[in-house]
Amino acid sequence: MRILLVVALGLSALGCGAEDESATAGFDPCWCNFRDDSRNPLIEAPSTNVIGDPTYLRPEEAPDGLWHLFAYTPAGIYGFRSENGIHWTPDDAPIALGFRPFVFVDAGSYHLFYQRYDTPQSSHLEVIVSQDLVTWTPPDSVLPTSLPFEKELSQGVVSNPFVERRDAEYWLYYSADQGLLKDSGVYEPRHLSFATASELHGPYTKHGTPIWSPSDADPWFNLGIGSLKVFAEPWQGKRIAFANGLYAEPDGTTHSAIHLVASEDGVSWQKLCSEPILAPSGKADWKRAYVYAFDAKRVKNEIWLYYNARDGWAAATERLGLARLRLSENLDDMAVCGAN
Repeated sequence: MRILLVVALGLSALGCGAEDESATAGFDPCWCNFRDDSRNPLIEAPSTNVIGDPTYLRPEEAPDGLWHLFAYTPAGIYGFRSENGIHWTPDDAPIALGFRPFVFVDAGSYHLFYQRYDTPQSSHLEVIVSQDLVTWTPPDSVLPTSLPFEKELSQGVVSNPFVERRDAEYWLYYSADQGLLKDSGVYEPRHLSFATASELHGPYTKHGTPIWSPSDADPWFNLGIGSLKVFAEPWQGKRIAFANGLYAEPDGTTHSAIHLVASEDGVSWQKLCSEPILAPSGKADWKRAYVYAFDAKRVKNEIWLYYNARDGWAAATERLGLARLRLSENLDDMAVCGAN
């Protein structure tokens, strides 16, 4: 089971992007141009060697006008605060005993969804609520395991919640089941599905089948689909989202990378770029082996994507970092370089 934390920022070229985030000449409005911050990694785990799956709030979303970030460690989910989104201060203690969090703002309240393990091979989704990001309610159970595809290789696992409101309905995307990556000894999600409800905390009605499963025909998603986060703004009539795929190289070495995907209905998703927007470096650095889960939002004229990465396989460390994408003034003017 993996876990991570990070604190610092900067930028280097990534994908088909330019070399420096401050350069404005020759701006190429392409979805594939995400750039890693040169100050990465930004956040180390407070008390362990693993921190992961960051989710965050911009200052305009928070009651105190600060940046807030939540990420999990083996000790639980920690909150972090920042004045600039770069340098982060962790809370003194975890706020919840869970994994893979996602924070959702609804009617002035903050709802932190996360995975709670019942055993190492079974879990459900919970939520806690705050009005001030300081005091949190006791957890409510939101989504149990119940379907065959959620327990193909496990006793029943649901994870990686992401919630969005569509008109009068809430959509809860989640990952299901888990498989062991033998070279690193960690368990990662296999399938992606969703559930819907008229109330934020449910009851949720599950779609019933996976909407995305690993395939030997897809070299980037041949082991599993880690998570999905939908960007808040449409592009050319389509929904844009980010997904991290788990995959094995021909020699059996496993990795994870982040892709940009699009959908017309929010159910069927296709990759936009021929290569990941964020991938393992393959070098002896903080993201050598895996680039994992994330949260992405608009910050002025950019997308800020916080994510975690792992520097090796067995006995490795995970940390948090940041990548950015500059956006055109009209989002529909964004193009797809290196499209499939």
